[in-house]
Amino acid sequence: SENFLKYVKGNQDRGFVLGACDEVLQALDDHTMALQSMAGSRFIGPFLSTVQQWEKSLSLIAE
Repeated sequence: SENFLKYVKGNQDRGFVLGACDEVLQALDDHTMALQSMAGSRFIGPFLSTVQQWEKSLSLIAE
């Protein structure tokens, strides 16, 4: 993927590092806002615990 860059030190291939991740951060923000909107819905009842777990997971990733 274009977000991973090959890391070479001297003549040694050291693996890959994460490059620019603007698209990933934008998707994270979009999905977080969608979850917040769902949580505010009056129809959230059966899905509340699932939405809260996803909100918690995305919050940890965002940090």
